[in-house]
Amino acid sequence: MRYRLRTLLIASFFVASLDAHRSSADDRENSKRINFYALPEDNQICSWLRTVSPSFNDTYASVLRFPDTERIAFRSVDKRENEFGELGVFFGNGVCEIRVSNRLQGAERVRTLAFEVANASLQEEHRQIDKAAAQGFFAAREYAIAHEIYEYEAWRLYRGCLLDVERQLGEGNLPDELFFGIPTKKVAQYQLPPLAVHLKHMETSGHMQHYLSWYEKYYSKRVGTPR
Repeated sequence: MRYRLRTLLIASFFVASLDAHRSSADDRENSKRINFYALPEDNQICSWLRTVSPSFNDTYASVLRFPDTERIAFRSVDKRENEFGELGVFFGNGVCEIRVSNRLQGAERVRTLAFEVANASLQEEHRQIDKAAAQGFFAAREYAIAHEIYEYEAWRLYRGCLLDVERQLGEGNLPDELFFGIPTKKVAQYQLPPLAVHLKHMETSGHMQHYLSWYEKYYSKRVGTPR
């Protein structure tokens, strides 16, 4: 069975070619003003991020170090952003497939792509939670919260990527859409909320429900079974 992770509606960055031969101060400043709606293909976005963000590059490389993952593929799907069960990270047949809604454009799409790579890098942690549930260790809510905690950690990894992109483009040049949930222009002002606040939001937004449904489908009859 194909192993899959649900995802938070956050994450991703942008990709654009910056002309290395521009010489004037004005040209250098203009080169940092990216049109996030003139995005290339997702693979090119990813390649640019790997170039400008050591944090993102490390995260991407860590996914490829999984023994059952040979490559990362991006797929645009015709789904709404809140159709969590159809979007996110899917592992199977040697591929880490990252599915992003085709309704996401510009910086929102970049944000989502980058976040999903971060979430994919935590595959083993998510998998261990599933293994524990299969052994009857978790009740439904505990199971969902455990997964959401690692979604929170993926958000933290995403913030590290933002820091690198800000160094490349300059403070104040990042669009609001790169900052999930917190309106700001500077990464220094972009702090994750307390974990309890994050978990509450995941519950009220409906995101946690998809972990609860997954639990009900695959693990609900195993609670209390011998381990």
